[in-house]
Amino acid sequence: MGDGSTLDALRAELEALAGGVLPEWESLETATRRIDLEANDVVFPVGITHPYLYIVRQGMLRIGTFAPNGQMWIIGFSRPGELVTSLPALRPIWLQRAMSLQTRTGSAVQEEMGEGRTAYHVTAVERTRLLRIDYRAIEALALRHIEWAHLLIAATLQFSLAKERRQRQFLTLTAEQRYRELLAQEPELVRRVPQKDLALHLGITPEGFSRLASRVRRADRDAAT
Repeated sequence: MGDGSTLDALRAELEALAGGVLPEWESLETATRRIDLEANDVVFPVGITHPYLYIVRQGMLRIGTFAPNGQMWIIGFSRPGELVTSLPALRPIWLQRAMSLQTRTGSAVQEEMGEGRTAYHVTAVERTRLLRIDYRAIEALALRHIEWAHLLIAATLQFSLAKERRQRQFLTLTAEQRYRELLAQEPELVRRVPQKDLALHLGITPEGFSRLASRVRRADRDAAT
């Protein structure tokens, strides 16, 4: 890839996540590429074969999906240090093996894994720099070295925890509660992300978001007086 300082920083982060030195690091360097994006550039769309994962170095990504009626909803946003991918498109051999042992036939998960295509539509919120890594190179290293296998386990758990939190929020919180949580915990995200994107992230229309934001501001002013 040629950017030594960036790769050194990436190596330090991944080895911290793996809990040890990662052998054969040089083979991952050749499978890594830097990607520079402008606002609204597409990283990858829904429905393509794309066995890559991305690490955000600068900027921010939006991760979306589409309802059956074509309406797009934003699942989340990724910022520097965070991992972005679509697991079905990676087609991990361990997951394929686990799915082959399922006794039920024709399950939605099996079908999605069998197709091996992206389930998300990922775009840049603003000018963004990414590192794209060929997952097949990581998987090959994980088959040879336990340290790389530990890295995959840790990264998968991080990815799963973020998804679980998002699901829990939608099941247990109202749109207003989710918005207040964003204001309290991630005010920078609220400042940087366009209002229409925040609306799609909260599961409401842009008009509904405008009314919600006004109501929250009024309630907070009243509470302060």
